[in-house]
Amino acid sequence: MLLLVHVYVDLNRSLADARQRGIRLATSYVRLVAEHASGTFDRTDLVLERAVKLPSVADMAQARTLAPQRRAELQAQLMALQGKSQAIVSMTMTDHEGYVFANTVGTPPGGSLGDRGYFLALKNGGGDGPVVSEVVKGRVSNKWGIQIARSITGPDGRFAGMVVANIGMTSYMEGFYGGLSLAQGSIVSLRDTQHRLLVRHPVSEDLFGKAIPSDEAGAILAGGNDEGWYERKSPIDGVYRFNAIKKLPKYDIYALVGIPQAEILGAWTKSRDQALLILALALVVAVVATVLSYWKWQVDKALRAQLSFQDALLETLPIPIFARNRHGDFVTCNKAYERFFGTAKEEMTGRTVFDMFPGDLAQSYAAADQDVLSGRGNRTYEIEVPHADGSRRNVVIDKACYADANGAAAGIVGTVVDITEREELERELRRLATTDPLTGVGNRRHFLNLAEAELSRVHRHDRKLSVVTFDIDHFKRINDGHGHGVGDDAIRAVAEACVSALRDIDVVGRMGGEEFAVLLPETDLAAAEEVARRLHDRIGEIRLHTEKGNGPLCISASFGVSEVADTDQTIDCALRRADAAMYEAKEGGRDRVVVRL
Repeated sequence: MLLLVHVYVDLNRSLADARQRGIRLATSYVRLVAEHASGTFDRTDLVLERAVKLPSVADMAQARTLAPQRRAELQAQLMALQGKSQAIVSMTMTDHEGYVFANTVGTPPGGSLGDRGYFLALKNGGGDGPVVSEVVKGRVSNKWGIQIARSITGPDGRFAGMVVANIGMTSYMEGFYGGLSLAQGSIVSLRDTQHRLLVRHPVSEDLFGKAIPSDEAGAILAGGNDEGWYERKSPIDGVYRFNAIKKLPKYDIYALVGIPQAEILGAWTKSRDQALLILALALVVAVVATVLSYWKWQVDKALRAQLSFQDALLETLPIPIFARNRHGDFVTCNKAYERFFGTAKEEMTGRTVFDMFPGDLAQSYAAADQDVLSGRGNRTYEIEVPHADGSRRNVVIDKACYADANGAAAGIVGTVVDITEREELERELRRLATTDPLTGVGNRRHFLNLAEAELSRVHRHDRKLSVVTFDIDHFKRINDGHGHGVGDDAIRAVAEACVSALRDIDVVGRMGGEEFAVLLPETDLAAAEEVARRLHDRIGEIRLHTEKGNGPLCISASFGVSEVADTDQTIDCALRRADAAMYEAKEGGRDRVVVRL
């Protein structure tokens, strides 16, 4: 009976562990998805901030009759800005009535976006943006996407028009989601706070823009939480999933990752079914034993059968199980225990933990046994133990007391659960959440967290801190001319060059696409400029061999440098100055370093 209780307790604990693993896994993935989406929208907004400054007052006044040469100049400038973000598939410029007079897809002027929700929101006092739309099919690009728009402000401060960027759903977002290695049947989506579907992986365009009610997600967001989880049967495909959501910090959009319940609980369900079958058989045996007890001559036979069954049950369970008497001698164990520790039951029986294990480990075993035998309740604890294969394994040991016929403590029975792989999985998930998978350097979120912590230290101790931002010149041309594989090689080579040229205390992070940032503690502006020029030279030495046979591919980058000021409340202040210097380097011809105070 004690064994059955242990099986029941263990099944419940393993179910809770499986559920927690599912929750942690879905939460880790949804944080990655939310970070990717926020970064995409932020980079698009930076492009739009520059795009709305392109047309002059005269351009806006003559939008419908703009000279072809001037229109071509504006469209070329839009194309150059679009090239700074891989996510953007098209950009469009309109006047104050929504008339389209410039775009990046070659569509002749004309047509109107005046009835679009994002246009009306900006025109009716939505500020200068950004305004993020529900998913629509662009009238100019004819591609599905999320539209992000900013106002063009006239000299009188009034709405003069807008620039809108179309972020491609299937061309950009799907490429990222497809590389997440999620379990079969998992989904990834972005939804607005009215629960309208903006993006979904796997792609299902007929669902774009449709509201999918979710009381659970609504309750999480209404409660002021930016992330949470719930279990639910999907109204789309009827699959039960563990769903994790996370709201994007600056937008009325949240990310959702759903992992099928069957994938999370599959192994546990199989173990449960096996255990239930065994427990059912145990119940049958118990009933049979009760009936046979009416006939004295069958008592011994029934007892032998029950003991035989319990031995079989003990041997069948995949979890290592053992028992020791009140003196600390091993009484029995199952095959799983023998396999785990590499010692046969016959060799252990009658011996103590001090005979079987190293001194410190044996002492901890004996102390826990004594706690259980003295009536202090069950003991559950984690410990590192030697495995039969010579490795060290992290395990959870559960111990309970069993009594003799008089009710006195007769010994302890325990189980050993190996949690090594679970802990390795958790460590890997933490690594994935902080590391850029392509380069191995820190991702945007990890870099910003470290930078904010360093900024706090700098302000407390009055130390120097500088930042460098840079991106690879003409990266889109590399991708288009040589393929994304060569583009990835270029990004990896740049990251390796940076790491090899920096100190151990310096931090390099990939901020997205071909853009990087470097944090330089204990470094003033002049020294930071020297570091930037050293990185500039190292990158200039990179040579990549391509399949085109035109010689090695050379790489250059444009750098911006800034020092943290006493008045900077967040690291974003210094990064914006460095970004401005980087864009100045771009506009000055690229392949150079620009310093901004």
